Amino acid sequence: MPLVPGKPLILYLSVNPSSMGRLLAQEGNEGVEKAIYYLSKKMVGCEERYTTLEKTCWALVWASKKLKHCMLAYPVKLISQMDPLKYLFEKPAVTGKLARWLLLLEEFDLEYDTRKSVKGRAVGRISD
Repeated sequence: MPLVPGKPLILYLSVNPSSMGRLLAQEGNEGVEKAIYYLSKKMVGCEERYTTLEKTCWALVWASKKLKHCMLAYPVKLISQMDPLKYLFEKPAVTGKLARWLLLLEEFDLEYDTRKSVKGRAVGRISD
């Protein structure tokens, strides 16, 4: 579906021990949520040793790199089981990869949404 001007994007993140899945969606004019992009990635090398929260942060950073053209133009509601934004932005001393990730995410209008969704589980199946 093409993007609808003036409506926020919805980014679903799902993280498994060895893979991650993302679904970018937007509510259409008729009020129905429609998928725009599906992305998935297998964890490789050191990524497999990240904690679940770090994997969620990495999934968000990776998605923001791939979908930058969309995410810069629209506000984005993030839906995942964990809140990577809180982890990155409220950590007192951020260093290393977390500092790099924080700098990459600062340019986006991101907001964490706490709702639980069936679509989040569907994204997890995509990444398997």
